[in-house]
Amino acid sequence: MAPAMPPTTPDLVRDSKLETSFDETFTIHHYDESDDEKHKRSNQRSEYWEEDSEPLARGGFGAVFLQRCIKGKRTHELRAVKKIARSTTRARQFNHISELETIAKFSQRRVSS
Repeated sequence: MAPAMPPTTPDLVRDSKLETSFDETFTIHHYDESDDEKHKRSNQRSEYWEEDSEPLARGGFGAVFLQRCIKGKRTHELRAVKKIARSTTRARQFNHISELETIAKFSQRRVSS
């Protein structure tokens, strides 16, 4: 089970959380979708993303990698993924929340499309 987010976590960050698991090769996102218009039950689906071994860039909070969806609804799509190292200090945790909020803001379809 994933650790709980701090109570001061912005709604945008909390609402952007993806259920994710990892194996040796893939990042796997798990979705629970429903079709309210057709009154269908929720449907669980997964996407498998494969990562390039070399980062596209590095920064103060981590590195950015290119990933390809190799199985799932978005097969053949590419994305950039920023890996942020976890920190145990309170000041760094605040900076991480701010970084996550920025990523969530610019990851919305209306901004990145």
